[in-house]
Amino acid sequence: ASGGIAVSRLNRTAALLACLLAVGCATKPQRPSVAKAEAFRKAVEDSRPKESFFARLNRPRVESVSVPAWEDTPVRDPARMKLAYAKWMASSGNAAAAAENFEAVLAAEPDNVEALLGLAKIEADSGRAEAAAARFRRIGEVAPDSAEALAARGEFALMQGRPAEAASLLSQALQRRPRDTAVKHRLGLAMARQGRTEEARQLFVATVGPAEAAYQIGLLLKPTRPQAAAAEFRKALALKPTLAEARRELLAMGAAPAAAPPAGVSMPNIRPASHSGGLQ
Repeated sequence: ASGGIAVSRLNRTAALLACLLAVGCATKPQRPSVAKAEAFRKAVEDSRPKESFFARLNRPRVESVSVPAWEDTPVRDPARMKLAYAKWMASSGNAAAAAENFEAVLAAEPDNVEALLGLAKIEADSGRAEAAAARFRRIGEVAPDSAEALAARGEFALMQGRPAEAASLLSQALQRRPRDTAVKHRLGLAMARQGRTEEARQLFVATVGPAEAAYQIGLLLKPTRPQAAAAEFRKALALKPTLAEARRELLAMGAAPAAAPPAGVSMPNIRPASHSGGLQ
């Protein structure tokens, strides 16, 4: 009897263990072991063909690689590349190479404004005024609203002694680029040559400062109104006593430099014009 009881207990224990094992397997699926995964990876690597030692010895040796020159390398936009090269040559002082590449750009794109401007500036600088004028007229037709083109046309008109036309073109350029100090300064030159001295002064003050503005006005007045020019040079020295250029101009004219203002006397304050605002 006792033996039967022991067997019965053993059967119940075995059944309980089998049940627990079945539940555990159902709730936690067994995952591949790391060792099995590594063995699979190694089997794959071993199945790949490998170069033998003798094959590596017989491999031909490469002494050099032939690389095509940049001129022979195909590019996506040849005209854009030539334009960039032309600008680089122009900034480096190689006008001949710049002109050649600007012409090549225009052969592919006859209305390319940047190439037209580049050639027009080269022609103007080299004294070919008629060719430059024709080029600038074409630019006016192709890009009438371009700020860069308007500024270049205005500067050319100023070089040609047409200050009224220059002022009109430069004013239009400044409306499109109100912070462009170079355009603002050239507009001041054009206005001064029209006799619009105070308008020019405000532009010079905005670009170079009050003392330098007076000095610039003095230079512009010197050929026709030497006394007024001397007064401007004295004003420049009063505002900035270290402005040696104004002192040299006065000495060259035989005029006495400005005396220092008495104690307690202040110089008039010249207010700079705003860089961002338009002309008043």
